[in-house]
Amino acid sequence: MSEKVQKLIKSYWFDGLFLIFLGIWLLVWPNAAPKIICIITGIVLAVLGVVKTAGFFANKNKERKNTDLLIGLLELLFGIAILIKTDFFIDFFQIIAAILMIYGCILMLVQAYDMRQEKNARFKASIAFAFVTLILAVVLLINPASLVKAISMVTGVALIVVGLAIIIVLRKPEEKDNKKGEKK
Repeated sequence: MSEKVQKLIKSYWFDGLFLIFLGIWLLVWPNAAPKIICIITGIVLAVLGVVKTAGFFANKNKERKNTDLLIGLLELLFGIAILIKTDFFIDFFQIIAAILMIYGCILMLVQAYDMRQEKNARFKASIAFAFVTLILAVVLLINPASLVKAISMVTGVALIVVGLAIIIVLRKPEEKDNKKGEKK
């Protein structure tokens, strides 16, 4: 795997873009067949899981984090579970969306923990987006099921917010940022 591909995988761009795509899908087609959404979600999570897990093992000589392996395996297992038990997950789509959002919240809190010494704008954004994401996930969990179309649209907006937050907050600092820090 090329170094650029490995950096892209580690940056969580795919996770964020997937959540944005799913959110837009729900906004445009709020009555879309939940089975299609669950199958797409299962496939994407399984592929992301395989890629992240393989990326972890491919980086033997470079810095690698156990959280990358854990997240990769969780995505893989969750994706396979969705594909095997699609009908079960259709019944719990709202809960699944909330779980995906809580997953994003956890990623942002882990990033904030890693940046706790810096207390910069990304640290503050990590904390803020994590709490907004958590609030949106709770809203999804307590909404009555009779408002399916509205819930789909709220879920879409929430997933777009979480996807953008993951891309913004979990991006790796660029080399230029590091060079500026070294000049001080």
